[in-house]
Amino acid sequence: MANISIRVPDEIKKQASEVFSDLGLDMSTAINIFLRQSIKSNGLPFRPVNDPFYSDSNLRALEKSRRQLEEGKVVVKTMEELEAMENG
Repeated sequence: MANISIRVPDEIKKQASEVFSDLGLDMSTAINIFLRQSIKSNGLPFRPVNDPFYSDSNLRALEKSRRQLEEGKVVVKTMEELEAMENG
């Protein structure tokens, strides 16, 4: 077994410890889960929150589009129609 030392702000450690405790985990177990999932994913096992796809403005636009689609206010076009629009 190896030891890892990390520095985090006190408040972050406190909040994370509370979350993990609610899940029945201690900090060491939670970090081990994170590391194993990172290995399985060959990257981060989650999408970072600051991913531009999940920005407030994009989520609002997606929600508006979803509502328009459900209300029948959106005309779905074929790829050919979209390409013709692009080419003028």
